[in-house]
Amino acid sequence: MSKYSPLTHHLQTCPQAEVPMNFAEIEAILGFALPPSSRQHRGWWSNNPVNNVMTKAWLAAGYTTRAVDLAGGHLVFAKSAPTPKPPMGFSESPAPLMWADHAPKGLLGDHPLFGCMAGTVRIEPGIDLTAPLFADSEVEGWMDQKAAHLRGAAL
Repeated sequence: MSKYSPLTHHLQTCPQAEVPMNFAEIEAILGFALPPSSRQHRGWWSNNPVNNVMTKAWLAAGYTTRAVDLAGGHLVFAKSAPTPKPPMGFSESPAPLMWADHAPKGLLGDHPLFGCMAGTVRIEPGIDLTAPLFADSEVEGWMDQKAAHLRGAAL
């Protein structure tokens, strides 16, 4: 149970689609003061689930943050549309999600790390990486020899 669970419970009991709150009201629900970074950095209120523990509190209640005003010390919790869970097979794991525009989206295209090492390996001109390493005549019978060796027989 997180120390931010009281906020989750409070939001779960709210019937409104939008719940405007100021920081003092949130602190009263939690029973302790918010960290100084919550008043200094807009990113503290982002809807990225890996941002901090408190983010998980409002996301678990089905809300996202909007209209965060650090200077005024208030924000709006807005009910988010439930994301349908795709059926999973016996050994499948859920698809990874990317958070953009305050809503989860499935990964599209290449992995985010694709190309991260670009330029770190140099291939000499004239080298064809798609060409076979050995000619067919050089490997002909090789598999038969290995299989015979494993069976304990000699060819």
